[in-house]
Amino acid sequence: MLNPELILTAEFYVKTEADDWIPPDKVELLLRQRRPSSELSWEIGRKHVEANIERLQEMGCPPILLKSSEHVLDKTLHVSLPIQGSESRLEGFTTGFSFYDGCMSLRCNPFDIGTLKLGAKRLAADLDLNFDLRFGDEGDLNLEIAPGAVDFEHAMNKRFAGHSFGELHTEETPDWESAIRSGIRKWLEKHPDPNLVARWLSVTTPEILATNLCQRIESIDTIVSCGRGFYGDAKWHDNFLVRYQEWTAVVNLPGVPEPLIA
Repeated sequence: MLNPELILTAEFYVKTEADDWIPPDKVELLLRQRRPSSELSWEIGRKHVEANIERLQEMGCPPILLKSSEHVLDKTLHVSLPIQGSESRLEGFTTGFSFYDGCMSLRCNPFDIGTLKLGAKRLAADLDLNFDLRFGDEGDLNLEIAPGAVDFEHAMNKRFAGHSFGELHTEETPDWESAIRSGIRKWLEKHPDPNLVARWLSVTTPEILATNLCQRIESIDTIVSCGRGFYGDAKWHDNFLVRYQEWTAVVNLPGVPEPLIA
């Protein structure tokens, strides 16, 4: 489902590759021990998966593609956490997670960026986990925001960990807002998948999407510097990098085999 408002979620995962997989029943135990006010439900998790399976069946997906959803039918935990000092809650689902595989994905409901940042930081500290803030999927427009002000090389290598795309190139972008607006317009004009473009244009316009992205970037923290980042062997992956005082963000515009962000 497209997200033209670019609502962020908090994604939680273990701190190192050496850390063990945390199954959902252990997530439940940790939350009950360290966050006694948590509201946790396997029943809501099962109903969520059942609804997803029904949706996939209505779309005509073959049985083999339903197996991944059926596999987590009784392994999906619904999580709802109050945030101290706010009427919002962190809510979402998990099927367990490791460093690379899976996560606990929680939304701030109703959404407020300041509350999401605060709630995510507190929960990560309580459970001794890492986290970042995200929207989008790997094959589509996506944004990943991690705590900590790191250099662009570190941010790119973290974002594309496990991939080998050749030499990394980064360059400063003085007029970041114009670069984003131009990049979004070119991305929708030149993307080779007409279905992806049609889905976006059915819910928004290039101008509105670019404005929403600029506003989301500005909402995170005070911007220190911005730039473009790309790997020499991955010309279909253009990235916009933002360093804040306490955060670092990577905007990814995938799928177009040429530079989009000037």
